[in-house]
Amino acid sequence: MIQALDTNAPFIGLIQTKANVKQTSKKPYYGVGTLGELVDSKRLPKDRYFIVLRGIRRFSLEGVLKQDGHLYASGRVGYQKFLEDPSHVDVPLDRTYFFSLLERYVRSKKLKIHFKELKSIQSFEMINILSQVLPFGCVEKQSLLECTSHHARMDQLIALLNMEISCFEQQTSLSTQTLFN
Repeated sequence: MIQALDTNAPFIGLIQTKANVKQTSKKPYYGVGTLGELVDSKRLPKDRYFIVLRGIRRFSLEGVLKQDGHLYASGRVGYQKFLEDPSHVDVPLDRTYFFSLLERYVRSKKLKIHFKELKSIQSFEMINILSQVLPFGCVEKQSLLECTSHHARMDQLIALLNMEISCFEQQTSLSTQTLFN
């Protein structure tokens, strides 16, 4: 990443490292990442960067080449599994149900979302945006990234929203019971 910023390269491949995996492990990275176009970057203090990327296409990690003492690794990637990316085919979505679910999730997490703007875009775009910006954990985000289609990502996102709401409601119920017992 830093090399791309220092040389004005327009693209960066991003891939998550697996939690609790030592760097000496043969597979410290997930198998799917994203090629992103560098839209904006700023160098921050202490050798940190603020970057904005626009996702272009997912890739499969076929092999990590070397880290060569850099803060980033180089890898061999393949795009064959994701030739359909990006697809602009919309998904059939019960938007009334989905926005009701999303509103419950947003309230439980005390988030702010501009629903008017969100409701104005196609369902597949909305699903992709929410998959990126909602505060899920790394494993959940990776599961959304690895979905094979917009339909699968929509189903996965709905399942995650339901799980998070259910956990919140159980915790709220337990807290209420504790207060009144």
